[in-house]
Amino acid sequence: GKGYEKGVLEYKAINQLQVIDSDSKKFRKWREELINGMKQVRPQINKIMKEIEKIDWGKGERSGYDANEESIKIEVPMSDERWEVLKAEMYSVLVTKTDGDARLLVRNLEEDGLYGYMRLYKWFMESSGKGLQERIMKISRPEKAKDEREMFAAVERWEEELREIEKIEGKAILPDKLKKECLLDITLGKVR
Repeated sequence: GKGYEKGVLEYKAINQLQVIDSDSKKFRKWREELINGMKQVRPQINKIMKEIEKIDWGKGERSGYDANEESIKIEVPMSDERWEVLKAEMYSVLVTKTDGDARLLVRNLEEDGLYGYMRLYKWFMESSGKGLQERIMKISRPEKAKDEREMFAAVERWEEELREIEKIEGKAILPDKLKKECLLDITLGKVR
């Protein structure tokens, strides 16, 4: 017969994940840790999460999710039985590792964690849109690095923030000429 497969919540990588509420500032780090943990314990869920993040979910309703679920299944092929197990496991993780508004978004009658993740991800991406204009302003006027040691990290943070904003916006937000000017604003010394 088949060997026992450890429950997803029994893994240290998932157990150590912090609980998230509605704080959008903490979501990026939490999401990275969730993706990392899932990559270790259920690589297929990790791939499904990436597919979910690529789709424009409109209002984020069940009907819209159901209409797109097949296209995700095509990208991450597996048996229907396995798909249902992964949905239930993701639900367990999300209900355990969310609180407040975040948990309300995740919960659903079907106990479908993939649908729950879509709603959670969509909500955090949109709620971070409130501060999106401020983030765009800040990225177009970056601070100069304090010293050469800090410079590399500052450039990396700037590029990561730019990529995230462009992902939310769905388009490039700075022309190449302005990107170069921003990078020159951050750098100093011989690199400049």
